[in-house]
Amino acid sequence: MHFAVGAEFNDFRVEARYPDGFHSDRDQETTLRTPEEPTAAPVSFSAGRMHGLRPGKTSVAAEFAGVATKKGLDVEVSAGLDVDEIRLHPSPATSSPARA
Repeated sequence: MHFAVGAEFNDFRVEARYPDGFHSDRDQETTLRTPEEPTAAPVSFSAGRMHGLRPGKTSVAAEFAGVATKKGLDVEVSAGLDVDEIRLHPSPATSSPARA
């Protein structure tokens, strides 16, 4: 994922998968971390959000109940973004057939 310095991102979730096939959302109980020391990392975490602090690349790992992700989420924070498109989901636009 790619976002700008100063941006906050919370459009992710952490899901625990159990041997019996059960899946459970664990966002609130999960610890997120990067391999860098917090003072050097391009992101920080608070209240379920990831904050872009400084330009750089890292990998964000999640840990729940002593089990860590096998592969982290690749993150890049840029000084600024060149936006090509903006999307709203779900779409707030409504339309109605033209009246005759």
